[in-house]
Amino acid sequence: MARPLFPGAFGAPESTADAALLLASDQAKNIYGQELVVDGGYTVGRLYGGMRSA
Repeated sequence: MARPLFPGAFGAPESTADAALLLASDQAKNIYGQELVVDGGYTVGRLYGGMRSA
């Protein structure tokens, strides 16, 4: 049976909050014009096959 390659928490509010806190922090002072995808790995899995054998 196939299972997701990256079984993350798709759309978890905590993940979105963590990303927002990162971007608001001093650690993000050199991040410009980037699109930050917070989807639990869904996009990467879709791009690279997304499923693997169990």
